[in-house]
Amino acid sequence: MSGYGKGAERKRRAELVPASRQVAPLPAPLSVPDSLEETGALIWQTFMAERFATITAAEVHVVERYCELQDRRAQLKDLLSVEGWGVPGSRTGMIVIHPAAQMLKATETELRMMESMLGLGPAFRAKLAIDLIAVEDGLDKIERTRRQVSESGGAQDPRLQEPIDAEVADY
Repeated sequence: MSGYGKGAERKRRAELVPASRQVAPLPAPLSVPDSLEETGALIWQTFMAERFATITAAEVHVVERYCELQDRRAQLKDLLSVEGWGVPGSRTGMIVIHPAAQMLKATETELRMMESMLGLGPAFRAKLAIDLIAVEDGLDKIERTRRQVSESGGAQDPRLQEPIDAEVADY
């Protein structure tokens, strides 16, 4: 690796990635996969309509898995609404939590992890909004400073208002 800096080494490695493995945003929304049922298909259509340009072909399987989990969640909720959350246990008169309820809990845990990975939900939108506001505020401040400097010919540049050190003034 001699002769390469860290940036040059990364660039060299990136150039070694074959074109077939390079990722680019999807050019258009994809149709609903056959594996999805009603709930998953609706979520897929919504996701593709709103976010297709933010994902790559390599990430499509993640979105499909998210939609499949939404289908599973809907099935489990339907089952629980019919059979109830409690079922007879192994002992007479004992009621235990329905196994589907435990599966629903695990499915919802997976969904929450995938939502954060896909950038879905109010927490992500709030973080994104805060980040955008910070960037906009920073850009606004830069623009105001530029206007002040250009209008005054540089006379109002705060860096020009700093007192000159006595040692520097002697030069």
